[in-house]
Amino acid sequence: MEAAISASYEIFGDNAFRKYDGHNYETRFNRAVFDILIYYFSDEAVRKSALAKKAKVKSAYEALSNNSAFIKSLETTTKSVDATRTRFLTWGQTLGKALGVKVTLPSIGQP
Repeated sequence: MEAAISASYEIFGDNAFRKYDGHNYETRFNRAVFDILIYYFSDEAVRKSALAKKAKVKSAYEALSNNSAFIKSLETTTKSVDATRTRFLTWGQTLGKALGVKVTLPSIGQP
C-alpha cells in the first residue's frame, strides 16, 4: 500500500487522491479516488508501468472528467455497488489502455 501511495504522489503530485473537474483538481481528498488509485497501483507491474508513463496516466485520468458516469461514481452514492463497479472498471480499463498492459479488473457484484 505504501508503494501505491508513493506512486500516486509521484504521478499526480499534490493532486493525488483528488477529483478532476475538467479544468482543475479539487482541493479536498476524495476517498473514492483513493480507492481506485491504491487498488491498481498496488499491483507491482501496473505501478512500474504507470511510473514509466506518468504523463499518460495523468492525462487518462483527467480525460475521465468527460465521463459523467465516472464522475457521478466519485461524487454521489460512492458506497453503492453500482458506483463502486463503475469507478473501478472505468478507471481500470482506461489505465490499461493508457499503459498498453493487461490490468486485472476486480469482480464487483453482478451488472
